[in-house]
Amino acid sequence: MSKKILVTGADGLVGSRFIELFPNSIELFTPSFREFDITSPNTTLDFGNVSTVLHIAAHTDVSQAEIDGTDCWRVNYLGTQNLVNLFPKAHFIYISTNLVFSGLSSDPGPYTEKHPPEVDKSKVSFHGWSKSQAEKILPKSAAIVRICNPVRAAFPRKLDYLRKPLNLFIHGQLYPLFNDQQISITFIDTLCIALQKIIHERLTGTFHVSSLDTTTPHEIVEYLLKVHVPHTSINSVENKVRYPKYSALDSKWTTEQLKLPPQTSKQIVDELIKQGISV
Repeated sequence: MSKKILVTGADGLVGSRFIELFPNSIELFTPSFREFDITSPNTTLDFGNVSTVLHIAAHTDVSQAEIDGTDCWRVNYLGTQNLVNLFPKAHFIYISTNLVFSGLSSDPGPYTEKHPPEVDKSKVSFHGWSKSQAEKILPKSAAIVRICNPVRAAFPRKLDYLRKPLNLFIHGQLYPLFNDQQISITFIDTLCIALQKIIHERLTGTFHVSSLDTTTPHEIVEYLLKVHVPHTSINSVENKVRYPKYSALDSKWTTEQLKLPPQTSKQIVDELIKQGISV
């Protein structure tokens, strides 16, 4: 019996694209949430031939987690803990986030793979805290892959960092965007290349997959919108309260080590446009 790669969150924004691009689907084991609830340690599924766990499933509603973090903690921390306990000998690959860092001017990004996550719970969102705490319980042989504002050309079930403002713009509802928040974005197609290499070479350690440059929400969305309406100009606003201002990832080392396509944020947008980005 061939070894299997268990993929959690296989029907989500990232997981579904990974499955689309994976070269040999027979290697993948992608149970639905109903078949396998990661938040419950009890399951009747037979996992005897799983050699790799690609843990993508996560609670990603950052705003809701600030109101009530119960589900966020249950999925992001307890769900990860259950998987680690169920698969102690598997190659564990954990998808994490830039939000494990504060993004504050006192400790600004772009953050390298070696930069330690924020230890002061008051300086990160509850979502970021749940992900950083989950990182701590992973086996030493695990791979942590941090991403930042993941984007893809199409996914009807969920709008992402770029397709959401595109959709709002099309409907005349786009609000002013931050002009002073430094971000990077993750092209999910490139992330899938990185994950395939990490899986097949059984790599361990921490990796950052994102654009090589930093941009602002205003700059990158305006660049995208100008393709749809030439000479488009949209309003901007300063980020005064809610989001971390300096939360970009530094992905140079990962890009070199995994021989990934070196992409700026605008080059990622250009590729999305070639693929026919849609909402």
